[in-house]
Amino acid sequence: MMMISERMREFGVMVAIGMQKKLLSRIVTIEMFFIGLVGTFLGMLASIPLIVWFNHYPIRFTGENARLYEDMGFDPVMPTALIEGYFAWQGVIILIMVFFACYFPLKKIRNFTVIEALRA
Repeated sequence: MMMISERMREFGVMVAIGMQKKLLSRIVTIEMFFIGLVGTFLGMLASIPLIVWFNHYPIRFTGENARLYEDMGFDPVMPTALIEGYFAWQGVIILIMVFFACYFPLKKIRNFTVIEALRA
């Protein structure tokens, strides 16, 4: 939404000189989807070292927290699971959320008038 609000004047100029709103919507959708795709990929890539590190050196609870875990029948250790299928599914779910998040800016692009956009 911020990306669209900040660029509304630019979009108004583009529509004023002859660009169709439908084409502008497609370009913005592709742009937003690629930003989401790159962000998801880089986020997953950055989290892999942390997952591996905490798998080898898990968080060990001490003191009162350790006693609470032991009272419930758990070991007072919190390791991370190695990369499995759910790791990839989290990325897919984020991409689906990005796709749905593209709807609101597109609705704003389709409904703006050139005069309002140029004054923004």
